Amino acid sequence: MNKYFTIPILFALAAILLAGPIANAQTAPFYSSQVSYPSDVGTGQQFNITITSSAGFSNYNFTIYIAGTNLTGLSPTNTIHQYYASKYNYTATITAPETPQTLYLYIVTSAYFDGVQYNYSEMITVSVISPIYFHVFLSNPTSYPVYDVTATFYVDGTPVLQKTVPKIMPGSTVEVNATYINPNLGHGSHTLTVTINNANIKIDGNANSISTKFYYGTPPNYNWIYYVFAVVLVFMVIMVLGSNRGRNQPKWKKAKK
Repeated sequence: MNKYFTIPILFALAAILLAGPIANAQTAPFYSSQVSYPSDVGTGQQFNITITSSAGFSNYNFTIYIAGTNLTGLSPTNTIHQYYASKYNYTATITAPETPQTLYLYIVTSAYFDGVQYNYSEMITVSVISPIYFHVFLSNPTSYPVYDVTATFYVDGTPVLQKTVPKIMPGSTVEVNATYINPNLGHGSHTLTVTINNANIKIDGNANSISTKFYYGTPPNYNWIYYVFAVVLVFMVIMVLGSNRGRNQPKWKKAKK
Protein backbone atom coordinates (compact mmCIF):
# COMPACT_ATOMS: atom_id res chain seq x y z
CA MET A 1 0.00 0.00 0.00
CA ASN A 2 1.20 3.46 -0.79
CA LYS A 3 2.56 5.09 2.31
CA TYR A 4 0.90 8.33 1.31
CA PHE A 5 -2.49 6.65 1.61
CA THR A 6 -1.62 4.80 4.83
CA ILE A 7 -1.14 7.92 6.95
CA PRO A 8 -4.60 9.46 6.19
CA ILE A 9 -6.25 6.09 6.86
CA LEU A 10 -4.54 5.85 10.26
CA PHE A 11 -5.67 9.36 11.13
CA ALA A 12 -9.22 8.48 10.09
CA LEU A 13 -9.26 5.36 12.25
CA ALA A 14 -7.92 7.30 15.22
CA ALA A 15 -10.57 9.94 14.74
CA ILE A 16 -13.31 7.29 14.68
CA LEU A 17 -11.99 5.65 17.86
CA LEU A 18 -11.76 8.97 19.66
CA ALA A 19 -15.21 10.04 18.49
CA GLY A 20 -16.86 7.00 20.12
CA PRO A 21 -16.76 8.12 23.79
CA ILE A 22 -17.30 11.74 22.79
CA ALA A 23 -20.51 10.82 21.00
CA ASN A 24 -21.69 8.76 23.99
CA ALA A 25 -20.96 11.62 26.38
CA GLN A 26 -22.88 14.06 24.21
CA THR A 27 -25.96 11.84 24.02
CA ALA A 28 -26.21 11.48 27.83
CA PRO A 29 -29.22 13.56 28.98
CA PHE A 30 -28.90 16.10 31.75
CA TYR A 31 -29.54 14.49 35.14
CA SER A 32 -31.48 16.22 37.90
CA SER A 33 -34.28 15.58 40.39
CA GLN A 34 -37.38 17.51 41.34
CA VAL A 35 -38.65 17.26 44.95
CA SER A 36 -42.27 17.96 45.91
CA TYR A 37 -43.10 18.35 49.60
CA PRO A 38 -45.36 20.32 51.98
CA SER A 39 -43.88 23.30 53.79
CA ASP A 40 -45.93 22.68 56.96
CA VAL A 41 -47.40 19.56 58.57
CA GLY A 42 -49.08 18.82 61.88
CA THR A 43 -47.59 16.74 64.67
CA GLY A 44 -48.22 13.05 64.01
CA GLN A 45 -49.57 13.81 60.54
CA GLN A 46 -48.66 11.76 57.46
CA PHE A 47 -47.17 13.59 54.50
CA ASN A 48 -45.52 12.68 51.19
CA ILE A 49 -42.12 13.48 49.70
CA THR A 50 -42.16 12.87 45.93
CA ILE A 51 -38.88 12.73 44.01
CA THR A 52 -38.85 12.73 40.21
CA SER A 53 -35.49 12.21 38.51
CA SER A 54 -34.56 12.59 34.85
CA ALA A 55 -35.86 9.85 32.57
CA GLY A 56 -33.63 7.78 30.31
CA PHE A 57 -31.23 6.50 32.96
CA SER A 58 -31.07 3.21 34.88
CA ASN A 59 -30.36 1.92 38.39
CA TYR A 60 -32.06 4.77 40.22
CA ASN A 61 -31.32 5.27 43.92
CA PHE A 62 -33.37 7.53 46.19
CA THR A 63 -32.20 8.29 49.74
CA ILE A 64 -33.76 10.62 52.35
CA TYR A 65 -31.90 11.53 55.53
CA ILE A 66 -34.09 13.13 58.23
CA ALA A 67 -32.83 15.17 61.19
CA GLY A 68 -34.59 17.16 63.92
CA THR A 69 -34.46 18.08 67.60
CA ASN A 70 -36.82 15.30 68.73
CA LEU A 71 -37.78 12.53 66.31
CA THR A 72 -40.06 10.65 68.70
CA GLY A 73 -43.03 9.39 66.69
CA LEU A 74 -41.23 9.71 63.33
CA SER A 75 -42.01 6.88 60.93
CA PRO A 76 -40.23 5.32 59.12
CA THR A 77 -36.74 5.73 60.55
CA ASN A 78 -34.55 8.78 60.00
CA THR A 79 -33.07 7.22 56.83
CA ILE A 80 -35.17 6.08 53.86
CA HIS A 81 -33.73 4.34 50.80
CA GLN A 82 -35.33 3.03 47.62
CA TYR A 83 -33.84 1.43 44.49
CA TYR A 84 -35.48 1.04 41.08
CA ALA A 85 -33.92 -0.50 38.00
CA SER A 86 -35.75 1.81 35.60
CA LYS A 87 -38.47 3.70 37.46
CA TYR A 88 -37.39 7.32 37.84
CA ASN A 89 -39.82 8.60 40.50
CA TYR A 90 -40.43 7.68 44.11
CA THR A 91 -42.88 8.79 46.80
CA ALA A 92 -42.04 8.35 50.47
CA THR A 93 -44.86 8.52 53.04
CA ILE A 94 -43.62 9.89 56.36
CA THR A 95 -45.34 10.33 59.72
CA ALA A 96 -44.24 13.56 61.41
CA PRO A 97 -42.79 13.53 64.94
CA GLU A 98 -44.96 14.24 67.97
CA THR A 99 -43.05 17.41 68.90
CA PRO A 100 -43.30 20.74 66.98
CA GLN A 101 -39.98 21.54 65.31
CA THR A 102 -38.23 22.01 61.98
CA LEU A 103 -37.37 18.82 60.10
CA TYR A 104 -34.27 18.83 57.90
CA LEU A 105 -34.45 16.38 55.00
CA TYR A 106 -31.36 15.75 52.86
CA ILE A 107 -32.36 14.28 49.50
CA VAL A 108 -29.73 12.27 47.58
CA THR A 109 -30.44 10.59 44.21
CA SER A 110 -28.28 8.85 41.64
CA ALA A 111 -28.65 7.00 38.33
CA TYR A 112 -26.48 5.44 35.67
CA PHE A 113 -26.10 6.16 31.97
CA ASP A 114 -23.73 4.11 29.84
CA GLY A 115 -21.88 2.92 32.93
CA VAL A 116 -21.41 6.41 34.36
CA GLN A 117 -23.07 7.42 37.65
CA TYR A 118 -24.81 10.78 37.93
CA ASN A 119 -25.77 12.33 41.28
CA TYR A 120 -28.12 14.96 42.67
CA SER A 121 -28.64 16.29 46.21
CA GLU A 122 -30.87 18.89 47.86
CA MET A 123 -31.66 20.02 51.40
CA ILE A 124 -35.29 20.82 52.26
CA THR A 125 -37.06 21.80 55.48
CA VAL A 126 -40.56 20.96 56.73
CA SER A 127 -42.11 22.79 59.70
CA VAL A 128 -43.93 20.54 62.16
CA ILE A 129 -46.51 22.56 64.09
CA SER A 130 -49.33 21.87 66.52
CA PRO A 131 -52.56 21.42 64.56
CA ILE A 132 -56.00 22.65 65.57
CA TYR A 133 -58.82 20.10 65.57
CA PHE A 134 -62.36 21.22 64.75
CA HIS A 135 -65.40 19.02 65.44
CA VAL A 136 -69.02 19.70 64.48
CA PHE A 137 -72.15 17.53 64.50
CA LEU A 138 -74.47 17.76 61.50
CA SER A 139 -78.04 16.54 61.93
CA ASN A 140 -80.76 15.89 59.38
CA PRO A 141 -84.19 16.56 60.92
CA THR A 142 -86.03 15.87 57.65
CA SER A 143 -87.75 12.65 56.60
CA TYR A 144 -85.54 12.12 53.55
CA PRO A 145 -81.77 11.69 53.01
CA VAL A 146 -79.66 14.69 52.13
CA TYR A 147 -76.66 14.30 49.83
CA ASP A 148 -73.35 16.14 49.42
CA VAL A 149 -73.50 18.30 52.52
CA THR A 150 -70.49 20.65 52.63
CA ALA A 151 -69.32 22.30 55.83
CA THR A 152 -67.10 25.35 55.36
CA PHE A 153 -64.82 26.40 58.23
CA TYR A 154 -63.85 30.05 58.66
CA VAL A 155 -61.15 31.36 60.98
CA ASP A 156 -61.49 35.07 61.72
CA GLY A 157 -63.73 35.43 58.66
CA THR A 158 -61.40 33.66 56.21
CA PRO A 159 -62.45 30.28 54.72
CA VAL A 160 -59.74 27.74 55.55
CA LEU A 161 -61.29 24.28 55.17
CA GLN A 162 -64.15 22.41 53.56
CA LYS A 163 -65.49 18.97 54.41
CA THR A 164 -68.17 17.18 52.42
CA VAL A 165 -70.43 14.44 53.79
CA PRO A 166 -71.75 12.29 50.93
CA LYS A 167 -75.02 11.39 52.64
CA ILE A 168 -76.92 12.08 55.87
CA MET A 169 -79.85 9.82 56.52
CA PRO A 170 -83.18 11.23 57.86
CA GLY A 171 -83.19 11.76 61.61
CA SER A 172 -79.48 10.95 61.94
CA THR A 173 -76.42 12.91 63.06
CA VAL A 174 -72.85 12.65 61.75
CA GLU A 175 -69.64 14.04 63.18
CA VAL A 176 -67.35 16.07 60.94
CA ASN A 177 -63.69 16.39 61.96
CA ALA A 178 -61.25 18.85 60.43
CA THR A 179 -57.57 19.48 61.06
CA TYR A 180 -56.33 23.04 60.58
CA ILE A 181 -52.63 23.82 60.20
CA ASN A 182 -51.46 27.42 59.91
CA PRO A 183 -47.90 28.36 60.89
CA ASN A 184 -48.83 32.06 60.66
CA LEU A 185 -51.78 31.93 63.06
CA GLY A 186 -50.93 34.15 65.99
CA HIS A 187 -51.33 33.01 69.57
CA GLY A 188 -54.47 34.42 71.15
CA SER A 189 -58.23 34.38 70.76
CA HIS A 190 -59.78 33.62 67.36
CA THR A 191 -63.28 33.15 65.94
CA LEU A 192 -64.39 29.92 64.28
CA THR A 193 -67.45 30.00 62.04
CA VAL A 194 -68.95 26.96 60.31
CA THR A 195 -71.61 27.18 57.59
CA ILE A 196 -73.56 24.50 55.71
CA ASN A 197 -74.55 24.59 52.04
CA ASN A 198 -77.96 23.06 52.78
CA ALA A 199 -80.53 24.92 54.87
CA ASN A 200 -82.16 21.64 56.00
CA ILE A 201 -79.06 20.48 57.84
CA LYS A 202 -78.45 21.75 61.37
CA ILE A 203 -75.15 22.20 63.20
CA ASP A 204 -75.17 20.88 66.76
CA GLY A 205 -78.96 20.66 66.50
CA ASN A 206 -79.45 24.42 65.98
CA ALA A 207 -79.10 26.60 62.89
CA ASN A 208 -77.14 25.79 59.74
CA SER A 209 -74.28 28.06 60.83
CA ILE A 210 -72.44 28.53 64.11
CA SER A 211 -69.71 30.76 65.52
CA THR A 212 -67.52 30.25 68.56
CA LYS A 213 -64.27 31.46 70.10
CA PHE A 214 -61.12 29.42 70.56
CA TYR A 215 -57.67 30.17 71.93
CA TYR A 216 -54.56 29.14 70.00
CA GLY A 217 -51.38 28.64 72.01
CA THR A 218 -50.95 28.57 75.77
CA PRO A 219 -53.49 30.82 77.53
CA PRO A 220 -51.91 33.48 79.74
CA ASN A 221 -51.58 32.59 83.42
CA TYR A 222 -53.12 35.22 85.68
CA ASN A 223 -52.53 33.29 88.90
CA TRP A 224 -49.53 35.46 89.74
CA ILE A 225 -51.78 38.53 89.65
CA TYR A 226 -54.11 36.97 92.21
CA TYR A 227 -51.11 35.90 94.28
CA VAL A 228 -49.64 39.39 94.30
CA PHE A 229 -53.05 40.84 95.13
CA ALA A 230 -53.41 38.43 98.07
CA VAL A 231 -49.94 39.29 99.39
CA VAL A 232 -50.64 43.02 99.11
CA LEU A 233 -54.02 42.54 100.82
CA VAL A 234 -52.45 40.63 103.71
CA PHE A 235 -49.75 43.28 104.05
CA MET A 236 -52.35 46.06 104.12
CA VAL A 237 -54.37 44.22 106.79
CA ILE A 238 -51.24 43.84 108.92
CA MET A 239 -50.46 47.52 108.51
CA VAL A 240 -54.02 48.51 109.48
CA LEU A 241 -54.03 46.25 112.52
CA GLY A 242 -50.63 47.57 113.57
CA SER A 243 -51.70 51.18 113.29
CA ASN A 244 -54.97 50.53 115.16
CA ARG A 245 -53.13 48.79 118.00
CA GLY A 246 -51.20 51.92 118.84
CA ARG A 247 -54.11 54.25 118.30
CA ASN A 248 -56.53 52.38 120.62
CA GLN A 249 -54.12 52.02 123.55
CA PRO A 250 -55.61 53.37 126.88
CA LYS A 251 -54.17 56.70 128.13
CA TRP A 252 -53.24 55.28 131.55
CA LYS A 253 -51.06 52.64 129.79
CA LYS A 254 -49.26 55.33 127.84
CA ALA A 255 -48.58 57.36 130.97
CA LYS A 256 -47.15 54.43 132.90
CA LYS A 257 -43.36 54.25 133.05
